Amino acid sequence: MSRVPSFRGAGEAFLRTENLSTATTVSTVSYDQAGALLLYNGQAAAARIMLPQAEAGLIFRIALDGNSATSAILIGATSGNAGAQDIRHRGTTGGYVQAASTIDGGTILTFVGINDSRYVAFIQRGTTVTWNTTSTGA
Repeated sequence: MSRVPSFRGAGEAFLRTENLSTATTVSTVSYDQAGALLLYNGQAAAARIMLPQAEAGLIFRIALDGNSATSAILIGATSGNAGAQDIRHRGTTGGYVQAASTIDGGTILTFVGINDSRYVAFIQRGTTVTWNTTSTGA
């Protein structure tokens, strides 16, 4: 068992971290993983990370540890189809967010559910590569 932090009650406790599986090209995130920092170490092929259906107040944080290999990773919600489950980022909406390049390592993405069909994406980029919404897969 780990130590109880000395600041317990005076601030945020330790952030729970989990690794997302890279055993398949589609990693599905579960509701149980909400609030944790989800670490993704990359995939040798085109890959997707699928979030569960959005709900108001639901938060997911994903950290890309390494660069994508063959195409930039797609991150979307359940269906990956705009309208059914949307990802909104920088004033545009699509079924996914995707970096403009495979140089996407070092990025931290935060997805906040604002209703039962939409996440808003906040992206801290580790490189100068931009992220955009897209409605089509790689």
